[in-house]
Amino acid sequence: DEPHGLSVGDTFNIAGIVEWAGNGWRYYYTKGEMFRVAAVLNATTIETEGACRDTYAAADVEVWKRSGDSFTMGAGKLTVIGPDGIGYPILFRNLDRVSIDNVRADGGQVAALSIEDCFGVSGKNVVARQIDDTFDGYGIAIGNSQDVRIWGSAYGHFNGFVVGGGPTAGGKVGMNRDIHFD
Repeated sequence: DEPHGLSVGDTFNIAGIVEWAGNGWRYYYTKGEMFRVAAVLNATTIETEGACRDTYAAADVEVWKRSGDSFTMGAGKLTVIGPDGIGYPILFRNLDRVSIDNVRADGGQVAALSIEDCFGVSGKNVVARQIDDTFDGYGIAIGNSQDVRIWGSAYGHFNGFVVGGGPTAGGKVGMNRDIHFD
């Protein structure tokens, strides 16, 4: 019943106890979703661009506007070659509406390219190559993110592509939905 203060195009998170899970499993566990505002109907009601597959008890839901910034690469092509001794040559964190066309990342212990807590990431001609065998070893790692669409090639010592979720800083709930990699 509180005014939401959102505008068209804003992104927001919800988190709470799931009454019913869209995948049919793990009822009554704590999870979250990310949404973008498609229309503002009034001070307390909005429409979102996408539907939620789960239902939440309204009394147990926390809602907050995302503070994620936007990023668009200005160069025609970006190549980052990192030493094997660092975790990630490229790490995108807490960004919304991110365009990473023609990005190449080489090296790293955990992943060559990592996308964490992001919403609306897209990229064509993306290349990620990780060869170090001392830690996880992923080409592209995606965690706590939603609506990620990447086209390209990925190689990792352990696996080329991985997605994962879990608690984020401050006890917020991690999300993983609508992840596509071709």
